[in-house]
Amino acid sequence: MDRSDTLIDQLRIDDASREEPRTRWVWIVLIVALLLCGAIGAWYWLNLSRALEVTVIAPDVIEVGSSAPVASVLDASGFVVARRQATVAAEVTGKLTEVLVEEGMTVEAGQVLARLDDATEQARLDLSRARLSSEQRIVREIEVSLAD
Repeated sequence: MDRSDTLIDQLRIDDASREEPRTRWVWIVLIVALLLCGAIGAWYWLNLSRALEVTVIAPDVIEVGSSAPVASVLDASGFVVARRQATVAAEVTGKLTEVLVEEGMTVEAGQVLARLDDATEQARLDLSRARLSSEQRIVREIEVSLAD
């Protein structure tokens, strides 16, 4: 054996000098973190189901003279949560021109609840009628040309 082989044989990693991993503490920290996440999730889920409290405030009535312009006292926007869930949808989108129901009213199946502004659809209908009339004139002209 030469000298390089003996040096290579001496190159070994001593297993006794390695530090053992602290897996026990890792597992304890992981379990505590999971329990904490579960507790936070349960608290959030329980508080999520509560209904919001709403305070109704009546506006003050202000009387104005007959010559004074009537102005809006209170403008508000928001959303309404129904007591019973109902799905109402229009077949087309558009601007409402008239609402025929009020909150709490009983409605029947097929009853008209609101009317949409149909100006765009009326313009499309008029355009379609004009195109039809034009095409009918062209067909008559072709039929006359064929007859000649």
